[in-house]
Amino acid sequence: SATQVHWLYYIAFSLFGLLLYGTSLMTVETGLVMDTAKQQRMVISLLNTLIDAGTFAFFFLHLIQTSTQASFVLVLGVYLGLAVLSFGGAAVFWKQTIRLMEHDQQEQQHQKEQHLQLQQEQEQACQDYRPDETRINISMEVDSIKDSTEKSTGKPYIETEVVTEELSAQERQAILILNNPSNSNHTKRFSNNNNNNSNHSTNTKSHPIDEASQTPTSFSSDSNKEYLLIRNRTPRKQLSSTQFVLLTIFFVIQLGRNTFVMATAREWLRSLGDDQYQHKYVLLFTALSAVSVVGLPIFVWIITDSRLGYHGAFQCINVLGIIHGVIQLSTDNLNVQVIGFCVFSFYRCFLFSTCFSFLPVFLSGATVGRGAGILNFAASFFSLSNLGLVYLGIEVYDNDFFVPNLILTCAMIPCIGIAWWMGRCIQQEQKALLLIDTTTNTTTLTTTTTTLHAQESAEEPCRNSSHKT
Repeated sequence: SATQVHWLYYIAFSLFGLLLYGTSLMTVETGLVMDTAKQQRMVISLLNTLIDAGTFAFFFLHLIQTSTQASFVLVLGVYLGLAVLSFGGAAVFWKQTIRLMEHDQQEQQHQKEQHLQLQQEQEQACQDYRPDETRINISMEVDSIKDSTEKSTGKPYIETEVVTEELSAQERQAILILNNPSNSNHTKRFSNNNNNNSNHSTNTKSHPIDEASQTPTSFSSDSNKEYLLIRNRTPRKQLSSTQFVLLTIFFVIQLGRNTFVMATAREWLRSLGDDQYQHKYVLLFTALSAVSVVGLPIFVWIITDSRLGYHGAFQCINVLGIIHGVIQLSTDNLNVQVIGFCVFSFYRCFLFSTCFSFLPVFLSGATVGRGAGILNFAASFFSLSNLGLVYLGIEVYDNDFFVPNLILTCAMIPCIGIAWWMGRCIQQEQKALLLIDTTTNTTTLTTTTTTLHAQESAEEPCRNSSHKT
């Protein structure tokens, strides 16, 4: 019966929603396979744009049906077969990718264990070092030098202060080698004080640095409050950070408007007189969704090469949404609405590309998938409010969508403030990264300089003593 068919439609629409939900998650995961951050952003943006470009499939299927006079069921069956082949290829790709990722993780874990073992052996060598045994070994070397000198010169070897100084210098060098600053938790500074009697002294001062010379993960701001990068926090704190909460609110509002426009396009254009043109403008609205492919290079330029960055991309979403809303509200001319169709296509391109490619920027790799899932779930749940707006436009205002479109256009105004707030959070993260990079470079330079200085300080007495001998 007709009622049973309607229930099947509900099931089909629900499955289609799950398909879109999974597609958005896989676009992010596919982007994360890339090596560099720029490649990740470009792949995520490209895949989101190709989703809109898929609207051309409708015209291809319609062309095939009309040219071959094939039944609708046959055309859909062929299309379903192509979809199965596509999904099968994707499954093989991910199987190989996951295998390679697991192999890389095992290699990294093996290297980490080797590094830890080497560090433990060096620490054990430092603990097992005994100065008395070192003095005995060095004394034996001195006796050997004494015997060879007496045999070659035929004169008795006279011990002087040089032997004591040489012994002291060799001992300091042994201690220095065992306590290599690159494997220690302290940076040692040495200074030499040379005089006429070749007396050398070493002054050691310890300064704590990060464990195993790791990159710092936080910095102290002017207010003396330590700021920890979002990606270095626990998954729960990452997903409850101000940055992610603001992004979720922004995406929920924007996607709610996007869903309403897509769902009510036919009824809204019918209220403007599209029925008189055999639904030509509905077809144009669907076809022009693929125009967003043209906007992809603009998006990449904004977030990568310009000074605007992601803050500018978020504000561009607001501007495009407001422009489209103003076109919807200001005129009933269908030809002018075509301009709005193009603007809406760019709006969708920027919305999905910006929000999903922004996740890997501040979230850790293991948390990005959860973040994308939360974004989709929250937006889907909030989109249920569109049912009230649809009822308002169809039942209350008799197929007049001016008031619902006005409400959703006004919802863009708080999004401007949210985007500005996210921009402040982005600046805070960038400041932290800049400070950490500077600290890391300074620490590396200091460690290298002090190591070289220490080695030269320890080797100089040995060279002087050998020369005197």
